[in-house]
Amino acid sequence: MNYIPSIRSANWLYLLSMLLILTVGTFLQKTSFQWGLLGTEFFLILLPTILFLRANRLSLTGTLSLRWPGWEFY
Repeated sequence: MNYIPSIRSANWLYLLSMLLILTVGTFLQKTSFQWGLLGTEFFLILLPTILFLRANRLSLTGTLSLRWPGWEFY
């Protein structure tokens, strides 16, 4: 069975991510839009999420419901 984080902890993660985006992300994107956008997506959105899941010892694939769709075409 997959563990589902509480609403409170998910809200804290969202708040942290939004504060990082508004402060650091704005500066990065003003400096260089393309690299700033990549940096914002990877380091200010993805990295805090991965760190949150690892700190709470949660499975990345289980918690985020990630699965490989396969190679079949319909």
